[in-house]
Amino acid sequence: MKNIITFLILTAFMFSCNYKPVLKFDFDKDLNQPHIKKLLSHKLIELNENEGINNSNAIKVSYVGYEKGSRIVARIFELPEGLEEATLNFSVKFSKDFKFVKSGKIHGLIPNNKIVGGKKMQDDGWSVRATFKEKGEIASYIYYQNKPNKWGDGITSSNTVFTRGEYNDVAIYVKLNKPVNSKNGRCEIWVDGILQVSQELIQYRSAAEDSSLITHFYFDTFHGGHTPDYSPKNEKGEYTTEYAWFDNFEIYKGKYIKALKQ
Repeated sequence: MKNIITFLILTAFMFSCNYKPVLKFDFDKDLNQPHIKKLLSHKLIELNENEGINNSNAIKVSYVGYEKGSRIVARIFELPEGLEEATLNFSVKFSKDFKFVKSGKIHGLIPNNKIVGGKKMQDDGWSVRATFKEKGEIASYIYYQNKPNKWGDGITSSNTVFTRGEYNDVAIYVKLNKPVNSKNGRCEIWVDGILQVSQELIQYRSAAEDSSLITHFYFDTFHGGHTPDYSPKNEKGEYTTEYAWFDNFEIYKGKYIKALKQ
Protein backbone atom coordinates (compact mmCIF):
# COMPACT_ATOMS: atom_id res chain seq x y z
CA MET A 1 0.00 0.00 0.00
CA LYS A 2 2.83 2.36 0.90
CA ASN A 3 4.48 1.74 -2.49
CA ILE A 4 1.22 2.53 -4.29
CA ILE A 5 0.81 5.80 -2.40
CA THR A 6 4.42 6.76 -3.13
CA PHE A 7 3.89 5.96 -6.82
CA LEU A 8 0.75 8.12 -6.96
CA ILE A 9 2.51 11.03 -5.25
CA LEU A 10 5.49 10.80 -7.61
CA THR A 11 3.18 10.54 -10.61
CA ALA A 12 1.23 13.62 -9.51
CA PHE A 13 4.49 15.50 -8.95
CA MET A 14 5.86 14.52 -12.37
CA PHE A 15 2.58 15.52 -14.02
CA SER A 16 2.58 18.94 -12.37
CA CYS A 17 6.23 19.50 -13.33
CA ASN A 18 6.09 18.24 -16.89
CA TYR A 19 2.81 19.75 -17.94
CA LYS A 20 3.05 23.31 -16.80
CA PRO A 21 3.16 25.52 -19.91
CA VAL A 22 6.36 27.43 -20.59
CA LEU A 23 4.28 30.15 -22.25
CA LYS A 24 0.57 30.85 -21.88
CA PHE A 25 -1.75 33.49 -23.31
CA ASP A 26 -4.68 34.29 -21.03
CA PHE A 27 -7.08 36.86 -22.45
CA ASP A 28 -9.21 36.97 -19.29
CA LYS A 29 -6.86 38.21 -16.57
CA ASP A 30 -3.88 40.50 -16.94
CA LEU A 31 -4.22 42.12 -20.36
CA ASN A 32 -1.17 44.27 -19.64
CA GLN A 33 1.19 41.32 -20.02
CA PRO A 34 3.79 42.22 -22.68
CA HIS A 35 2.89 39.34 -25.01
CA ILE A 36 -0.83 40.16 -24.82
CA LYS A 37 -0.16 43.82 -25.56
CA LYS A 38 2.10 42.81 -28.44
CA LEU A 39 -0.70 40.75 -29.99
CA LEU A 40 -3.35 43.42 -29.52
CA SER A 41 -1.07 46.06 -31.03
CA HIS A 42 -1.64 44.45 -34.45
CA LYS A 43 -4.29 46.37 -36.39
CA LEU A 44 -6.00 43.16 -37.53
CA ILE A 45 -6.29 41.67 -34.02
CA GLU A 46 -8.85 42.75 -31.44
CA LEU A 47 -10.06 41.50 -28.08
CA ASN A 48 -13.63 40.15 -28.04
CA GLU A 49 -15.52 39.51 -24.81
CA ASN A 50 -17.60 36.33 -24.48
CA GLU A 51 -16.27 34.89 -27.75
CA GLY A 52 -13.79 32.48 -26.20
CA ILE A 53 -14.13 29.04 -24.68
CA ASN A 54 -17.02 28.97 -22.15
CA ASN A 55 -17.84 32.62 -22.90
CA SER A 56 -14.38 33.80 -21.95
CA ASN A 57 -12.43 36.46 -23.82
CA ALA A 58 -10.76 35.66 -27.13
CA ILE A 59 -8.90 37.48 -29.86
CA LYS A 60 -10.53 38.08 -33.23
CA VAL A 61 -8.36 38.06 -36.35
CA SER A 62 -9.49 39.79 -39.55
CA TYR A 63 -8.34 38.13 -42.79
CA VAL A 64 -8.42 41.01 -45.26
CA GLY A 65 -8.52 39.69 -48.79
CA TYR A 66 -6.35 41.16 -51.55
CA GLU A 67 -4.64 40.00 -54.75
CA LYS A 68 -2.19 37.66 -52.97
CA GLY A 69 -4.51 35.94 -50.48
CA SER A 70 -5.24 37.80 -47.24
CA ARG A 71 -3.04 40.16 -45.27
CA ILE A 72 -0.46 38.44 -43.06
CA VAL A 73 -1.18 38.67 -39.34
CA ALA A 74 2.03 37.76 -37.52
CA ARG A 75 3.82 38.18 -34.22
CA ILE A 76 6.81 36.26 -32.78
CA PHE A 77 7.21 35.38 -29.09
CA GLU A 78 10.38 34.06 -27.48
CA LEU A 79 10.16 31.01 -25.22
CA PRO A 80 11.91 31.06 -21.81
CA GLU A 81 14.32 28.35 -22.98
CA GLY A 82 15.32 26.51 -26.13
CA LEU A 83 13.65 23.10 -26.46
CA GLU A 84 14.30 19.95 -28.46
CA GLU A 85 10.69 18.88 -28.13
CA ALA A 86 7.57 21.02 -27.64
CA THR A 87 3.80 21.18 -28.18
CA LEU A 88 1.77 24.22 -29.17
CA ASN A 89 -1.90 24.05 -28.14
CA PHE A 90 -4.62 26.52 -29.08
CA SER A 91 -8.32 26.74 -29.86
CA VAL A 92 -9.72 28.28 -33.05
CA LYS A 93 -13.22 29.15 -34.23
CA PHE A 94 -13.70 30.14 -37.87
CA SER A 95 -16.76 32.25 -38.62
CA LYS A 96 -19.89 30.43 -39.86
CA ASP A 97 -19.30 31.59 -43.45
CA PHE A 98 -15.48 31.53 -43.40
CA LYS A 99 -13.95 31.07 -46.84
CA PHE A 100 -11.02 28.68 -46.55
CA VAL A 101 -10.36 29.09 -50.29
CA LYS A 102 -7.25 27.11 -51.26
CA SER A 103 -5.12 27.19 -48.11
CA GLY A 104 -3.87 29.36 -45.27
CA LYS A 105 -1.41 29.34 -42.38
CA ILE A 106 -2.33 28.98 -38.69
CA HIS A 107 0.67 29.36 -36.34
CA GLY A 108 3.60 27.19 -35.39
CA LEU A 109 7.01 26.82 -33.76
CA ILE A 110 10.37 28.09 -35.00
CA PRO A 111 14.07 28.46 -34.04
CA ASN A 112 15.97 31.75 -33.88
CA ASN A 113 16.48 31.57 -37.64
CA LYS A 114 13.03 30.92 -39.08
CA ILE A 115 12.88 29.73 -42.68
CA VAL A 116 9.63 30.72 -44.44
CA GLY A 117 8.47 32.31 -47.69
CA GLY A 118 10.69 30.23 -49.95
CA LYS A 119 13.83 31.38 -48.16
CA LYS A 120 16.97 29.27 -48.74
CA MET A 121 17.54 26.64 -46.07
CA GLN A 122 20.32 27.15 -43.52
CA ASP A 123 21.97 24.66 -41.16
CA ASP A 124 20.27 26.00 -38.05
CA GLY A 125 17.05 27.15 -39.73
CA TRP A 126 13.64 25.51 -40.17
CA SER A 127 9.96 26.13 -39.37
CA VAL A 128 6.78 24.21 -38.57
CA ARG A 129 3.29 25.62 -39.12
CA ALA A 130 -0.17 24.20 -39.59
CA THR A 131 -2.37 25.16 -42.53
CA PHE A 132 -6.10 25.04 -43.18
CA LYS A 133 -7.28 23.63 -46.50
CA GLU A 134 -10.25 24.41 -48.74
CA LYS A 135 -12.60 21.76 -47.30
CA GLY A 136 -11.66 22.43 -43.69
CA GLU A 137 -8.85 19.89 -43.51
CA ILE A 138 -5.61 20.58 -41.65
CA ALA A 139 -2.06 20.06 -42.92
CA SER A 140 1.53 20.34 -41.78
CA TYR A 141 3.75 22.91 -43.49
CA ILE A 142 7.43 22.37 -42.77
CA TYR A 143 10.71 23.84 -43.93
CA TYR A 144 13.45 21.28 -43.28
CA GLN A 145 16.86 20.26 -44.59
CA ASN A 146 16.76 18.68 -48.05
CA LYS A 147 13.05 19.33 -48.59
CA PRO A 148 12.01 18.47 -52.16
CA ASN A 149 11.24 21.99 -53.43
CA LYS A 150 11.55 25.69 -52.72
CA TRP A 151 8.45 25.92 -50.56
CA GLY A 152 7.43 24.14 -47.38
CA ASP A 153 6.46 20.47 -47.42
CA GLY A 154 3.61 18.77 -45.61
CA ILE A 155 0.83 16.21 -45.27
CA THR A 156 -2.91 16.97 -45.37
CA SER A 157 -5.42 15.24 -43.10
CA SER A 158 -7.76 12.76 -44.76
CA ASN A 159 -10.67 14.25 -42.79
CA THR A 160 -12.41 17.59 -42.57
CA VAL A 161 -11.52 18.75 -39.05
CA PHE A 162 -12.70 22.35 -38.76
CA THR A 163 -16.38 23.04 -38.08
CA ARG A 164 -17.25 26.63 -38.93
CA GLY A 165 -18.85 28.52 -36.05
CA GLU A 166 -17.46 26.14 -33.41
CA TYR A 167 -14.20 25.91 -31.53
CA ASN A 168 -11.71 23.20 -32.44
CA ASP A 169 -8.65 22.39 -30.36
CA VAL A 170 -5.37 22.17 -32.26
CA ALA A 171 -2.08 20.73 -30.98
CA ILE A 172 1.17 20.87 -32.96
CA TYR A 173 3.90 18.62 -31.61
CA VAL A 174 7.48 19.05 -32.82
CA LYS A 175 10.44 16.83 -31.97
CA LEU A 176 13.75 17.91 -33.45
CA ASN A 177 16.22 15.49 -34.98
CA LYS A 178 19.04 14.39 -32.66
CA PRO A 179 21.88 14.00 -33.47
CA VAL A 180 21.68 16.74 -36.04
CA ASN A 181 22.94 14.54 -38.90
CA SER A 182 20.01 12.15 -38.41
CA LYS A 183 16.50 12.14 -39.90
CA ASN A 184 14.52 11.22 -36.81
CA GLY A 185 12.54 14.42 -36.29
CA ARG A 186 8.74 14.33 -36.00
CA CYS A 187 5.70 16.51 -36.48
CA GLU A 188 2.22 15.60 -35.29
CA ILE A 189 -0.96 17.64 -35.59
CA TRP A 190 -3.93 16.77 -33.41
CA VAL A 191 -7.44 18.23 -33.60
CA ASP A 192 -9.90 17.70 -30.73
CA GLY A 193 -7.65 14.99 -29.31
CA ILE A 194 -7.43 12.98 -32.53
CA LEU A 195 -4.17 12.58 -34.46
CA GLN A 196 -4.75 13.93 -37.96
CA VAL A 197 -1.22 14.35 -39.36
CA SER A 198 1.95 12.44 -38.57
CA GLN A 199 5.16 13.27 -40.42
CA GLU A 200 8.37 11.39 -39.62
CA LEU A 201 11.99 11.01 -40.70
CA ILE A 202 12.53 14.76 -40.71
CA GLN A 203 15.91 16.47 -40.55
CA TYR A 204 14.96 19.91 -39.31
CA ARG A 205 18.53 21.05 -38.67
CA SER A 206 22.07 20.09 -39.54
CA ALA A 207 23.75 22.29 -36.90
CA ALA A 208 23.88 21.65 -33.16
CA GLU A 209 23.92 25.30 -32.09
CA ASP A 210 21.38 26.50 -29.53
CA SER A 211 19.96 28.70 -32.28
CA SER A 212 18.58 25.57 -33.96
CA LEU A 213 16.38 24.66 -30.97
CA ILE A 214 12.67 25.46 -30.65
CA THR A 215 13.00 29.00 -29.33
CA HIS A 216 9.88 30.89 -30.46
CA PHE A 217 6.12 30.66 -30.85
CA TYR A 218 5.20 31.97 -34.29
CA PHE A 219 1.71 33.53 -34.36
CA ASP A 220 1.18 33.62 -38.10
CA THR A 221 -2.11 33.36 -39.97
CA PHE A 222 -3.33 34.38 -43.42
CA HIS A 223 -4.66 33.00 -46.70
CA GLY A 224 -1.77 32.05 -48.92
CA GLY A 225 0.34 31.36 -50.96
CA HIS A 226 0.83 34.60 -52.71
CA THR A 227 -1.45 34.39 -55.74
CA PRO A 228 -5.09 35.38 -56.45
CA ASP A 229 -6.36 31.79 -56.23
CA TYR A 230 -5.76 31.98 -52.46
CA SER A 231 -7.82 35.18 -52.07
CA PRO A 232 -11.23 35.13 -50.33
CA LYS A 233 -13.88 36.63 -52.65
CA ASN A 234 -17.64 36.97 -52.84
CA GLU A 235 -19.88 35.95 -55.74
CA LYS A 236 -19.10 39.24 -57.52
CA GLY A 237 -15.37 38.51 -57.39
CA GLU A 238 -14.76 41.21 -54.79
CA TYR A 239 -12.20 40.59 -52.06
CA THR A 240 -13.78 39.86 -48.69
CA THR A 241 -12.68 40.01 -45.06
CA GLU A 242 -12.99 36.75 -43.14
CA TYR A 243 -12.86 36.25 -39.37
CA ALA A 244 -11.56 33.72 -36.85
CA TRP A 245 -11.28 33.70 -33.07
CA PHE A 246 -8.40 32.22 -31.08
CA ASP A 247 -8.16 31.26 -27.43
CA ASN A 248 -6.00 29.29 -24.98
CA PHE A 249 -2.53 29.49 -26.51
CA GLU A 250 -0.20 27.28 -24.48
CA ILE A 251 3.28 25.94 -25.29
CA TYR A 252 4.56 22.92 -23.38
CA LYS A 253 7.94 21.30 -23.08
CA GLY A 254 7.71 17.81 -24.55
CA LYS A 255 4.51 16.23 -25.81
CA TYR A 256 1.24 17.32 -24.22
CA ILE A 257 -1.97 17.20 -26.25
CA LYS A 258 -4.89 19.18 -24.85
CA ALA A 259 -8.42 18.68 -26.11
CA LEU A 260 -11.09 20.69 -24.34
CA LYS A 261 -13.86 18.84 -26.17
CA GLN A 262 -12.92 15.53 -24.55
